[in-house]
Amino acid sequence: MMPDRGDILKLLEGVRDEGEARPDEVSQFVGSEARVATYALVQGHNAIARDDLLGGLQSLRLSSETGIRLRWLVGDDEDEFGPDGRLLVDAGTAQSRYRSMRRRDLLQLAAAYHSISEVNPSEERRELEGQLRAIAALIAEVPAPWDARRLATSANARRIYAAHRMCSALIHPGAALGRHDREPIPRRRLEEMTSETAYVAWAVGDGILRSLA
Repeated sequence: MMPDRGDILKLLEGVRDEGEARPDEVSQFVGSEARVATYALVQGHNAIARDDLLGGLQSLRLSSETGIRLRWLVGDDEDEFGPDGRLLVDAGTAQSRYRSMRRRDLLQLAAAYHSISEVNPSEERRELEGQLRAIAALIAEVPAPWDARRLATSANARRIYAAHRMCSALIHPGAALGRHDREPIPRRRLEEMTSETAYVAWAVGDGILRSLA
């Protein structure tokens, strides 16, 4: 049975604090992603409590994407669990895939600077873009896929991606529908999905940290 929202928040905060306190880059990455998931969980439920459909969908989308990113580090195979019911993770796979994700994120940020510079030229941004691409070039691994759909390679990740895609489809229509007091997704189900995706982020983050201990 999935814990309640308060317990999930405590679990996520534990992974966040432990990951960010460790010296290795993979653990710190897990900690930073858990920080995002923590934020999305709190803001999502706050938005739902205010009947803010748009805010709830945005938070669920963020939580889903965080879970997908973390799950990709574990590999493409289906989830395996130990006797204690916690996710099993191969440390070597997580470390290699972290480097791929790191290269992806650096290149995406460089591309963002490039796009901004095209409409608002800046020598500083051009230099930052070059520096980011140079750092990315030092990473041997192939960059991780750029879009969330291609990152969702396991059955669990594909399930989370379904929520991510739903939010992407509803955010703009949802803003308009919300003004007419219509509910494209039941409030209770939105609450459940927000907690579920946050719980997945914790379970995967916890598994990665334990594999690296």
